[in-house]
Amino acid sequence: MTAHSRRTLLKAGLTGASAVAAGLVVPSTAFAAVPLVRRDRPVLTHGVQSGDVTPGSAIVWSRADRPSRLVVEIARDPSFRHARRVPGPVVGPDSGGTGRV
Repeated sequence: MTAHSRRTLLKAGLTGASAVAAGLVVPSTAFAAVPLVRRDRPVLTHGVQSGDVTPGSAIVWSRADRPSRLVVEIARDPSFRHARRVPGPVVGPDSGGTGRV
């Protein structure tokens, strides 16, 4: 464990106080969060699972809180730079909220 000098602690305290003061000066609208979930859209109640992935297909499971269309985005790279949307079926209570693309 390293020993902290008085100077190191004072610098850290001043840095923290400056950050707090800057937060008080900047209007709160500058940091307003963009809502990720809209109330009119279905919500995935059980997350997303995948399995049986092959070079040409995969199985994707999810469940929504209301009848909705299953849409899957696929890409060849992890950054999803050139992603493709694949529309699936409308799923609801009759299918257990699950579908196959």
